[in-house]
Amino acid sequence: MSEPIIEGGFNDTPVTPEVHALVFSNLAAINDKLDTNWTNLIVASVKSQVVAGVNYRGTVKGDYGSAVVTIHTKWGSN
Repeated sequence: MSEPIIEGGFNDTPVTPEVHALVFSNLAAINDKLDTNWTNLIVASVKSQVVAGVNYRGTVKGDYGSAVVTIHTKWGSN
């Protein structure tokens, strides 16, 4: 049985090619925020929250270990 959806909260989300593309398109900002120089990463897990857009919070793994990142999108921007 799947977990219940938490309205307004973060919920488990499949790691799709679109999620990978969204995270990779934000690689420069991730590197700036973490003070790293990752060149490669994978999305190990992700949760999403629907608000005035979609917030994605996921664990990424790459050249410098792993980190939890949050990416904010607005409706129509992804």
